[in-house]
Amino acid sequence: MSIYSCNVGLLMNESSLELTEAIHMAGCPFVLAVTGGGSRSASALLEVPGASASVLEVVVPYARTALEQWLGGSVDAACSQRTACAMAMVAFDR
Repeated sequence: MSIYSCNVGLLMNESSLELTEAIHMAGCPFVLAVTGGGSRSASALLEVPGASASVLEVVVPYARTALEQWLGGSVDAACSQRTACAMAMVAFDR
């Protein structure tokens, strides 16, 4: 167990920490776009050293109007596969 994992032991278990470290070391920068409960993933990624090498931007269009502005159009439901795919494409294009 690393010293860092001891410091965040209450927030992140060892397997989550290892996964997050692997994401940061993968060399594939990304934009994270989430709504609602997905916002917890942002803090999990950002609290582990190395985040600046992988996380380019975090966007949380939480309100319906913000989500529609992010996507450039109306949405049927904030929590749906279709909306998630649309969010991923907008994030990829950034």
